[in-house]
Amino acid sequence: MADAIRAAIATLPIGLESRLILLKRSERHIADATADAIQDANKLLFEAGILPELKLTHARRATSDSAPAHAHSAAAQASHAAAAAIAPQIDLSALASEITKLLTASRPRTAVAEGSGAVELDAASVDRRLGQIADPGTVDSSQFGADLRRMLTTDSNGKPINGVLAEPVENAIDLVSLMFDFVARDDSLPKEVQQALTPLRVPLLRTALRGAHVFDRSDHPLRALMESAAEVGRSWSPTSDRDGRVLEQIKSAVAAAVAENDVGASADTGIERVHQDLRAFMANEQKRAQLLEKRSAEAAQAQERRLSAQRTSQQVIADVVEHTPVPPVVGTLLNGPLRRHLELILTRRGEDSKDWKSARKLVRDLVWSFDPVTIEVERSHWQAMLPTIVSAMRGALSSVGMHDNDIDGVVQEFRNRYKDLLGAIQTKPGSSPEAFERIDAEHLPDAPAPQVEAETETPSPEVVEKAADAGITYTDALNSVRTMANGQWVDINDPQKGEAQRAKLIWNSLTTQRSLFVNRNGQLVADLSWHRVATDIMIGHLKLVDQGPLFERALIAVKRRLIEGQTTNRAA
Repeated sequence: MADAIRAAIATLPIGLESRLILLKRSERHIADATADAIQDANKLLFEAGILPELKLTHARRATSDSAPAHAHSAAAQASHAAAAAIAPQIDLSALASEITKLLTASRPRTAVAEGSGAVELDAASVDRRLGQIADPGTVDSSQFGADLRRMLTTDSNGKPINGVLAEPVENAIDLVSLMFDFVARDDSLPKEVQQALTPLRVPLLRTALRGAHVFDRSDHPLRALMESAAEVGRSWSPTSDRDGRVLEQIKSAVAAAVAENDVGASADTGIERVHQDLRAFMANEQKRAQLLEKRSAEAAQAQERRLSAQRTSQQVIADVVEHTPVPPVVGTLLNGPLRRHLELILTRRGEDSKDWKSARKLVRDLVWSFDPVTIEVERSHWQAMLPTIVSAMRGALSSVGMHDNDIDGVVQEFRNRYKDLLGAIQTKPGSSPEAFERIDAEHLPDAPAPQVEAETETPSPEVVEKAADAGITYTDALNSVRTMANGQWVDINDPQKGEAQRAKLIWNSLTTQRSLFVNRNGQLVADLSWHRVATDIMIGHLKLVDQGPLFERALIAVKRRLIEGQTTNRAA
């Protein structure tokens, strides 16, 4: 097809700009046709439960029929951008339409008989009626829907009225009920936050009845408020909010939104103000937490740099002492001052610096100057280098804070042992004094502990047995730890203390193979090895929190639940 279009355009007697325009239009036409085919296939996959319904075309743009967009604060815009980055692009309008069809098909519908006197209660009349009744207060979705229908079809004395709810009203009630049933079961929200969001059921229902496109517009004020409240709630735990200030802020925002929803036409403006206040509160909280997070992360980075410098310095020493017997004074220097000198230079200057190369050369020269074979063959060369080695050694020892008198003593000891070596060579060529000995670099007293790779560790049989029931292997859990991104929220349970807290990953170190977690206040709550995190994942003591947009996850779950219900009914 591309070759045919290219050949056809080449024969047209038009200019370069016109050809470019024609090519662009052809490209758009082909892309649109392909997108429709992909979207149809995607819907089939979604209905089969294989994939979520992803929108593979461009993100939906607001049409002229959409409600006018309100001005968002910078914090709100940042929140929406972050949510969009986390979640896949979903065709909200198509998703809402599919759910409506499924709801209609799932409910037997009896037409109002003529002459029965029954009145069909439409969206407008139900909206007015909802302004006069209170939320039933039940959390169970089916019970909430049943209680709400009873309240709408009875008078103030509980006497049934001769009215039937219109189909759009029935669909809206069922959809809101199912959505909040998902909220009540969502592991990403603590129970206290789930309960705090429950009063938004009736405002959400009334907003839907008013035709405000709350289900297919991610920027709707009430929906945006609900997402922000859920965002705060995802990071909440009783241990990080001991005075209850954050939870109270969520409840206050929800209560204010409920009150604004009663206003009617101007409800969106009032709810947007409530949302902006909540975002401002979130921004202030985040700003304070980020300061503590930064300190913890910087401390971890500094520790990682030190450990990396220690291990690299250890390797430099190990490379030169393996086969050369040296006097005790050299072993003392390598275990203490010269090791610290190597670490200091590497940390401050880096591996590519001239100072680091000089520091490595000093260690090599110092050890090789006591190699009997080398000295015997190149005696004049090493004797000529001796002043340079001594000078470099003085500078290195001084840089780590050794006193001048102590340095003089070390230099004198060095010279004396060098004379001993020359005497031993004259007596027996190629031999070292008896006091000289080879150094095992790994067993130097101050040598850093060797790194233990998490892959080489194995969980206990009890952990493996428990994880097998859930189908989780140690390799899978360890891969989850390795790929866990900074900013990921997790639930950490400590059975010994009987505590559970929500924490965020701020540092995942490949060098130390440790993970740092902080609470919503930025306070460090856990510093765990990868092995520990992996085993905790296996036994369910650490669980990743789903950070996708609450509304979209709820709608997808509702659709999947309705499809499963249809499948079950057909099978029955």
